[in-house]
Amino acid sequence: MEKAVEHAIYDTGYGEKPDVSSLLRGELNPTKEMFGSKTYFITDQRGYVYIIEQMAGSFLAENDRRLKLNKTVTTVQWGDHGVIVTTKDGSKYAADYAIVTFSMGVLQDNSIEFVPGLPDWKREAISRVRMAVYTKIYLKFPSKFWDDDANIWYAGERRGYYTVWQNMEAPGLFPSGSHIILVTVVDEEARRVEAQSDQATQAEVMAVLRTMYGAGIPDPTDILVPRWEQDPFFRGSYANWGVGINDEVLHKLQAPVAGRLFFAGDGTGPHFGYLQGAFLEGARVADAIATCVRGGPCEKEYQPPRRGCTCPAAANFDIQATVDDGSCLYTSGGGSIMPFSTSFYLVIFAAFTFNCMV
Repeated sequence: MEKAVEHAIYDTGYGEKPDVSSLLRGELNPTKEMFGSKTYFITDQRGYVYIIEQMAGSFLAENDRRLKLNKTVTTVQWGDHGVIVTTKDGSKYAADYAIVTFSMGVLQDNSIEFVPGLPDWKREAISRVRMAVYTKIYLKFPSKFWDDDANIWYAGERRGYYTVWQNMEAPGLFPSGSHIILVTVVDEEARRVEAQSDQATQAEVMAVLRTMYGAGIPDPTDILVPRWEQDPFFRGSYANWGVGINDEVLHKLQAPVAGRLFFAGDGTGPHFGYLQGAFLEGARVADAIATCVRGGPCEKEYQPPRRGCTCPAAANFDIQATVDDGSCLYTSGGGSIMPFSTSFYLVIFAAFTFNCMV
């Protein structure tokens, strides 16, 4: 039961187990603070494309020749004077700037050739982001036999083995009579399911359902098993920040290359893994390029932080330092110099304050 609860609460949110995900970044993710903790299941038959179409309608005409669809990018050539993109059919497109929004899975798969190759600092940052696999398996039956609750849990021996179920006939979802139930698998189980046939997955799912509801339930009339990791245009479901991603890695992810290649997507910002995260990152980069075009300040590339003493009270305070390196020196009453890092100073101050409060 404990494994099932942890899986349902954590694994199905991040798409991976807690031990490989950044606890700090997960807690600092601003999505809940900005948009609330309530989750919504979108059943609008127009799909997400309707949102894109409405936004694009403000600047693209119908059948606008500037919009190129069904083009597979193979090469991105960049330099100080611009970018040239080559597609699978041999077409070439030149521009002053380019926005790279390939998924982190595609970038890690190296299926796109960058000429010259991306700098080490950018490739290192990309490698730190994990690509989660989150698979929603839909099953349609001739009749409904499961609980009326929206969410149904199955506590088996194996972690994540068809644990989290959703009744798609619950209020606010599909119409009554749809007879559709959804089960979610993530991480290792999702990869295993992707690698086997739909028939094998259906047999496993039905064994679990018959354990829950009895041997007399009917077989499904249809099953849908997405395969996000096998799809060459995704190579996973969404980005998850791994252990050790700090502000410096975030800066590397967001920084442009040569002031020409700009990077955005669900993996390059603090709202990682969310649709709105990709949207907000796109807006950030679009604004940055617009500033460049207008002749404003234009970030060229990642600049390593300046390390030094960041405490103003120290004898060797460095006003330009952005990261404390533990080199701060302090003058005591007798005129001697004592080395302390800012972090140590803060720990001592916090301990003193706590004792005073007690």
